[in-house]
This record gives sequence, C-alpha cells and structure tokens, in this order.
Amino acid sequence: LIRRQPPAHEPKSAGVLLMMIGELFASRAKTGDFVNLVGRTAVLSEPVRRGIDFVTRFYAAPTSLKRICAAVNQSMYHFVRRFHREVGMPPIQYLNRYRIKQAKRLLATSNEPVAQIRLMVGIPNPAHFSRLFRKLAGTSPSDYRARAPQRRKKNRNLRRR
Repeated sequence: LIRRQPPAHEPKSAGVLLMMIGELFASRAKTGDFVNLVGRTAVLSEPVRRGIDFVTRFYAAPTSLKRICAAVNQSMYHFVRRFHREVGMPPIQYLNRYRIKQAKRLLATSNEPVAQIRLMVGIPNPAHFSRLFRKLAGTSPSDYRARAPQRRKKNRNLRRR
C-alpha cells in the first residue's frame, strides 16, 4: 500500500512491541502476593484469576464490583459466589486488603503525605481510609509510618553518620 516506509518506523514498532510485552508481564498475577494476602494457597479458576489480575492492575482507580464483573465477563452473583468459594473472601474485601497492603508499602518507603497515599491507592474518602487502615493494619496510617520496619533502618543509618 505504501511505497516508502514511514520515517522512524523501526524504532516505533520496536517500542510498541516492548510495551505489549511489558503489559503481558504486568497482567500476570503474582502468586506470592496472592498467598500472602489471603493466607492460603488455592487453585483458582480462570474468571477468579482474571478478577484478581484486574484488581492488582486497577486498584488505584475507582473500582466497583460491577466493573470487576464486567472485566471478567460474568454475572455479579455468579462471580461473587465463585470468588468467595475459591479465595475465602468477597471480591471487594480482597480489593480493600490489596489497597491497604499497597498503602502500607507506600507509607514505609515514601515520604508522600498520608492524604496523597490514600488517593494513590484509590480511596478518596479520608475517614473511610483511616477506618479501613485501622481495621486491617491495627493502627493508624501515621503510627504505621512511624513504626515501619524499612523506615527504622533508614533512621538508624542516619543517626550513625
């Protein structure tokens, strides 16, 4: 169709190919994260695995159960029953646990304010974030940051200098 190749077509096509490969790697769920979050190993069906993949990729965006079910192409009732049976908790509870796990990681490793971190993990309401964090972590976000294991190591290294 085209007699001449468009300018810089090789680097552009290589970039697109690398992005596609990166997306494929990113879309695979990490079984280690799943086992740590749930506390048990399970054989997952394809729809449940795709639901977990969706949650791990899009947890920072406003996500509803309806959106997760649409992503796995199943009815809400059927998906929730299957997810709960295989994972041991409802999908929204899994989403909340994953968000709090990411918030803990960010609190321990970054200097971002707590308000920014709650937005980064997809929880816009500050009261809901604090209540959920306290329920799942056992402490407030600011107390968790003060006692974070990674942060203590950094503080010890700074005192020695």
